[in-house]
Amino acid sequence: MIRRCCRSAAALLCGAALFGNASAQSPQMLRKLKSKYDVVWPADCGLMMVNKGGQRVPDWRRKSNGRFGFVDTLGQVVVPPVYDYASRFFNGHAIVGMKNDSGKLLSGLIDRTGRVVVPLEWEHLGNVRDGVCVAYNGEGNERVFSLVDTLGNVRRLEYNYCDDFSRGLAQVGAGTYIGNEKVPGRKPSGYEFQGKFGYITPDGEPAIPVQFDEAGDFASDGLAPAGMQGKYYVKWGFIDRSGQFVIPCDFYSVGSFQHDRAVVCRVVEGGKLAYGFIDRSGNEVVPCRFDTASPFNFANAWVGVLNNGEYVYALINPDGNAVLPFAVVNLQDGGKYGQAAAAIVMEDGSRRYGIVGNDGKIILPFEYDHVSIFSGWDEENNRWQESAMGTKDGVEFSFDISKRDE
Repeated sequence: MIRRCCRSAAALLCGAALFGNASAQSPQMLRKLKSKYDVVWPADCGLMMVNKGGQRVPDWRRKSNGRFGFVDTLGQVVVPPVYDYASRFFNGHAIVGMKNDSGKLLSGLIDRTGRVVVPLEWEHLGNVRDGVCVAYNGEGNERVFSLVDTLGNVRRLEYNYCDDFSRGLAQVGAGTYIGNEKVPGRKPSGYEFQGKFGYITPDGEPAIPVQFDEAGDFASDGLAPAGMQGKYYVKWGFIDRSGQFVIPCDFYSVGSFQHDRAVVCRVVEGGKLAYGFIDRSGNEVVPCRFDTASPFNFANAWVGVLNNGEYVYALINPDGNAVLPFAVVNLQDGGKYGQAAAAIVMEDGSRRYGIVGNDGKIILPFEYDHVSIFSGWDEENNRWQESAMGTKDGVEFSFDISKRDE
């Protein structure tokens, strides 16, 4: 399925662990499992996904050249490795898939006992949300969407598009798919849906009529980004669960609200894009005057202005006041807990690198020739580890900057 979202005002930081609620496992248990299986993933919902005959790529993704199954936290087999595909458990269920005689992967749903609750007959099957999952067969304009519950009941939808549910509502659309034909005469490598959008409830009933030119998911605050076509481009605002605009369509792009602030973007003089922040009343509390901005995934956010072809960044609080008393360049703000690696420019033009926390406190002094941060799963200790590598005078240093329990 083509996953649609509002035109993002800035690249979002990754704030959630990819593996969810990983349960602690003893090193002895992990070694025992790894001697039996080729790949072992951390536990979700008390079950660990395992693979026989395949291999793991450097991140969370899974190769399809092995068979997938599940074991419990004691190492007992719950689901033998018989599936060509499997997802982690989500809301007590996991998607599994088997290839048919023609090599097409068809998916279904199992519960935590391994029982198949949705038959393996869907070309696409989403996670269980609000008691149902979105399913379809076919591709492009031939897609037929349905809602499937955990009892296997199927309700066909009369829409051309349907996204997964979020807070009790799912985006649906009426329109057509446009193929991405990279090579004329060949099958498109992907499709983009174009049309009008509305929302349905988990029983398939209309909640908000199909009327918007763009739409996003509802958040916990009861608001969703939505857009209507303006003279030159789609203009974005926010709607409530009745479908009424509570923040008018005044923006070129919007991000979701976090810490009571949403990144927004306006087209200003000369066609330039300028970023700022609004509150839930639509007030522009931080004016749109930046060339780039990150959302408030944490207490504070990074904003940047372009200076002589290079971005210069400041760390600000929700009122727009500076948290860090100096500006930085070469920002790497992907730290799992808000840490960011960056550089300061010295009087002689040289650059010294360090690491700063989201609260503006210096974690690693700005005295290195280069610093980078990265996250990785520590399988031996069954935890995420936030690490940093730095160089100084040709010597390499490594640092564990993981968040520690108080």
